Amino acid sequence: MCLHVLSSLLRNMHQMITIWLLLILLQLEGLCYVRHPISDKVERQHVRV
Repeated sequence: MCLHVLSSLLRNMHQMITIWLLLILLQLEGLCYVRHPISDKVERQHVRV
């Protein structure tokens, strides 16, 4: 019983960790996508000036 509970807990933890990693990766990608247009705009403004 103890081993079964531990295995189930480990599986749940593994799923949670994978979900958290996916969320973090998505957030990082979102930040990169948000930052790139801003940097492009700033560079374009400097070029215009």
